Amino acid sequence: MSAPWIDDIRFTVAQLLEEERERTRVMIREELARASTAGDPDDLWAADRVAKALGSSPVAVRRAHERGTLGVEAVRVGKRSLRWRAGDVRALARSRASR
Repeated sequence: MSAPWIDDIRFTVAQLLEEERERTRVMIREELARASTAGDPDDLWAADRVAKALGSSPVAVRRAHERGTLGVEAVRVGKRSLRWRAGDVRALARSRASR
């Protein structure tokens, strides 16, 4: 059995974490709204830029592409390079943020 003050601290930390999560969600939505109107939707983005837009890592983007679970089609550039259309990535990021 823990001391009552420990439970109070746990509760307070949980509240602070939830508030921070909500602030982060709001910032992401605002950034996506700004990004959705900026730039050419046909620009081709590399995995690092896609990862940043989706809140992921470049490795995770490539793996999701290989599994077919990324949600956007890639464009092959050369023999080995993959790129994704900015407009498609932005749309995917908006749909994920609205969940």
